[in-house]
Amino acid sequence: MKRKQHLIVALMFLIFINFISSQITISLIALPTAMTIFPDVDAGTKYHRNIFTHSIIIWIFVFIFNPMLLTALVCLGVGVHCLCDISLKTKGGFYTIKWYRKGFNYKWSTIWLLLQFIGGSVILGVWLLWI
Repeated sequence: MKRKQHLIVALMFLIFINFISSQITISLIALPTAMTIFPDVDAGTKYHRNIFTHSIIIWIFVFIFNPMLLTALVCLGVGVHCLCDISLKTKGGFYTIKWYRKGFNYKWSTIWLLLQFIGGSVILGVWLLWI
């Protein structure tokens, strides 16, 4: 997907979450929506879609040391980006997630991207329920 499409999908998703939880305000949605384009910072390079930028690994560490709602929403925003990148068609090359100069195949790339969305959702759920 293109950046504009990522932003639109994430904005719609986060606004929907706004209706579910009263703790999430419209002003809190702006940064996570903007952060949905973070995974594409390496676009145009040989290692686009690497395992670190197309994951919530970095944001989990930030969340562990700073468990704020905003950090949880950024995790979800990156997860939504990964969800938008899922393709159920058999593809290779540019589509695959890169791990140390080698890419996952399309099946494992799809599973990886789906797990990032699930992980972001779980982190937000943990914050909303227990913190």
